[in-house]
Amino acid sequence: SHDLILDVLADRMPVLCPGHYLTSTHVGSTAGLLALQRDEAHVAPIHLLDPASGVYNLPILREMFPHEPMALIKGVERIQGLILPPGNPLGLRSVADLPGRRFINRQRGAGTRLLLDYQLAKLGLEPESIIGYEREAATHMAVAAAVQGGSADCGLGVWSAARALELDFVPIGREEYDFALPQKYLALPQVAAFRQALADPWFADRLGEMGGYACPRAGEVCLVENGS
Repeated sequence: SHDLILDVLADRMPVLCPGHYLTSTHVGSTAGLLALQRDEAHVAPIHLLDPASGVYNLPILREMFPHEPMALIKGVERIQGLILPPGNPLGLRSVADLPGRRFINRQRGAGTRLLLDYQLAKLGLEPESIIGYEREAATHMAVAAAVQGGSADCGLGVWSAARALELDFVPIGREEYDFALPQKYLALPQVAAFRQALADPWFADRLGEMGGYACPRAGEVCLVENGS
């Protein structure tokens, strides 16, 4: 799952812990978990809401890894919402206003796209009513760039991306953006370095500059035992 904080962490890790680096590929939350299943990554950032319980991240780990002891490294709370042109010329105020508008979506399996589908279902709206629902972008900044360039009226993404390109933003909700990994990786020095970067006061200060984040538990570990 993509977030601008990954670039911040990638810059900070080698400063705090020389010799350790963060390399990321943006494939979406669900595909990231599949990569963990295939042992293709150490850590997968996720923000997957369970519609039944309203709980982020833990339910999907229990479902997808019934026989592998998993863990969550707590990341950030972030604000998702509608990214809009300056001045919000169409006066969009919620997901309910999206039908008939030119939209740019995130890729299938992305937590942001799942959040949109959840909101549409609650409102009884069909995805087909949104022009461009099938148009996909791999990152929040790509969504923001499409809106800035005028090829989309709006997109769903994080506040920090809208702020970076001086776009308007209408908040939709706050979510938990955490880092999933098998418990066996917690002892790795590179994972320890990653947690140190998350808990670094400099990181919290940088988030404050970016806007739309809170990190009260960043770097903490939550163990998810087999199906428990």
